[in-house]
Amino acid sequence: MRILRAQGHFGILNGKEIAFDRGLDVRYLPNEGGKTTLCDFIRVMLYGLNTAKRDTRQQLSDKTKYHPADGKPMSGLLEVEFQGRRIVISRQTGKGGPMQEFSARYADTGEECRMLTSKNCGERLTGVGEEAFRSSAMLDGLNAAVSAAELSDRILALSTTGDNAMQYAQAVQQLDKWRSQLKGGVHGKLAKNDAELEQVQERLTHLDKLEAEIRELEQQLPAAQQRVQKKEEAYRAIQTKQFVQSAGKRERAQQREQEAKEAAEKLRSRLPDLRKLKTVENALGAYDAAHPNQYGTYEPEGKQRKRKPRLWAMLLAIVCVVAAIGCMELSGGMAGLLAGLAIVLFLLGWRGTKPREKAKQPEEIDETRETLLEAAADLGIAEQNIHEIRAQVAALAQLREQYLEARQHQEQMAEEYLDLLEQEESAGLQQLLDLADGELAAAREAMEELQQEIAVCRGRCAEIGDAAVLRQRQKELREAHEDILWNLDAIALAKKSLVRVNAELTARMSPQINRLAQHYLQILTNNKYTALQLYTNFEAVCRAENSAVELDRLRLSSGTRDQLYLALRLAACTVLLDNGTETVPLILDDPFLTYDEERTACAMQLLRHLSNERQILLLTCHRLG
Repeated sequence: MRILRAQGHFGILNGKEIAFDRGLDVRYLPNEGGKTTLCDFIRVMLYGLNTAKRDTRQQLSDKTKYHPADGKPMSGLLEVEFQGRRIVISRQTGKGGPMQEFSARYADTGEECRMLTSKNCGERLTGVGEEAFRSSAMLDGLNAAVSAAELSDRILALSTTGDNAMQYAQAVQQLDKWRSQLKGGVHGKLAKNDAELEQVQERLTHLDKLEAEIRELEQQLPAAQQRVQKKEEAYRAIQTKQFVQSAGKRERAQQREQEAKEAAEKLRSRLPDLRKLKTVENALGAYDAAHPNQYGTYEPEGKQRKRKPRLWAMLLAIVCVVAAIGCMELSGGMAGLLAGLAIVLFLLGWRGTKPREKAKQPEEIDETRETLLEAAADLGIAEQNIHEIRAQVAALAQLREQYLEARQHQEQMAEEYLDLLEQEESAGLQQLLDLADGELAAAREAMEELQQEIAVCRGRCAEIGDAAVLRQRQKELREAHEDILWNLDAIALAKKSLVRVNAELTARMSPQINRLAQHYLQILTNNKYTALQLYTNFEAVCRAENSAVELDRLRLSSGTRDQLYLALRLAACTVLLDNGTETVPLILDDPFLTYDEERTACAMQLLRHLSNERQILLLTCHRLG
């Protein structure tokens, strides 16, 4: 394949058409002149623009980095020669996004090239994927030197998959990483899986023990329940016997209580309202107090009038006492007489005089009578005669006393009945009843303790977890254990196979690459280094002419190391990318940044030699000889 021309709105490319020579095409562009942009434009035209890629802090995506500077939609045309025919590849911006509308047509007829699609275009024309093309056919001077291990990875990846996404060293590292994840000490999946499996097994063992203990306790429960039932039956039998013995006496006491209750209710039915009766009695007392001459003196309780002391007698008694004291020295008989007289006068004065009754007014007397008659009428006594009212009130008062005595008798019978219910009917039966009650309580306590132990065991089982869930988890962990062991075996086998394939591949391809690289290195170093040996691990050593000293990359100067890498890179591209009928163009972006004039001249001589077989696009900012 050869690239003939390119035209696009891509980054700083402003739509100007660029034509390329078929052999070595050297383009002189200043810094920031679009060398890298042109390289990436060719790559995007061949392999397409990945619009799903997003910008990161370290790198911008192609759709952002190469947004057209002229403001037009991103688009491009690329004309190539493939299998003897010229093909025009077009990628335009459409509904799918920038550079997503693809077409490929033959330049001579305008016919659609059906073998090329948007996805397979680059791989169909170059024979390798985008990453392989970027790693082999595109050489950036800023990334000219790589380690032997990286070179080995790239060569192996290119020769096996056509892509360097899965390089050998990365594959081995990934296998080791997977093995470390599966079996990496206490932090590996196998150790964690086995630790959890052991924990689940311990929980299941503990759960089985608890379930066995529960079954044993549940087997004892029916016997305990039967003992409680028997003790309850014995207790009820003694209680029934005691009740039968005391039933007659309780019945008689209950009958006496009922009779006393009926007698009291009968007397109560004959009585009027007791409050109204009390009102009539008070009115009658007030009436008697208002007529003391007719019915005798009536003094309401707590209202008797006090006698008044005789002051004159008290004064004479004091005088006699003083005189008696004065006469004691003159005449003892006179003093005694005066003392006795003083005592008599003192007693007479202390007794006092009887208070005189206050005369009642006629209006007050009539008022007490009217009050008495109204109270009697309210009680149900329609008599106007005071004597009849007094007689009926006295009869009702006597009936009230009888009622109160009947009530007191009823309460006494009720107390006797309650005492009878509380007292012990038979000392022997009571002792048997107490004994049966104690045995019943002990049997119930034993049964409750048994039930409590069962509840505790079930609670512990609930804390441990459901047995079915744990057994399912145990099964899953055992299967995971087997899977991990299987994966470890698979990783070991894969690593062994990968190492074997790598050894076979390097052994097969090393001679071809070694022969070409030696020839290229001889040209690049102007015959200074004429011998090169590439070992099976793609570690290269070289020897100067007429010297037996082998120099590896660590013993070479930086410029010679770059020459060695360029020789190996060009040899690998020739061996791996050319399929015998079509060659892949080399696109070099300032590959000689570290070269001096002599090395640059030798490199240009090699590129001219290679351009006889393949197209080489050399983009540089330096004038080359």
